[in-house]
Amino acid sequence: MKKILFTLIVLGSLVQADSYMAVIDVKASKGNGKPWDAKGGSPDILLKLNKEKVNFNKNCKNQYRCVVAFESTGNSWYVEVYDKDIAIDDVIGTGTCKLDEPCNIGQATVVIQKK
Repeated sequence: MKKILFTLIVLGSLVQADSYMAVIDVKASKGNGKPWDAKGGSPDILLKLNKEKVNFNKNCKNQYRCVVAFESTGNSWYVEVYDKDIAIDDVIGTGTCKLDEPCNIGQATVVIQKK
């Protein structure tokens, strides 16, 4: 049993993560037609992949388009896109996205590609 567990651990450590980028395009307003921010500004886009927050990219602040680089394995991810706010982050969209396929989730379109 110990040999099997050791083998699985060693093989698991050989799985190498690839470099990807997610291109996120957010619609100009929330689903109810209201602006993303109280003063009418654009969203501060925050991305989570498989329930894990990807580092917030300052280039995604006050933008309708954001490009985020990340490392991962696989070709399908559970994606959550938020408008980062001081109090409560607004959900822009959630859903499963596959590599190289435009993914329409809520008020966003996400495309994940290898770098």
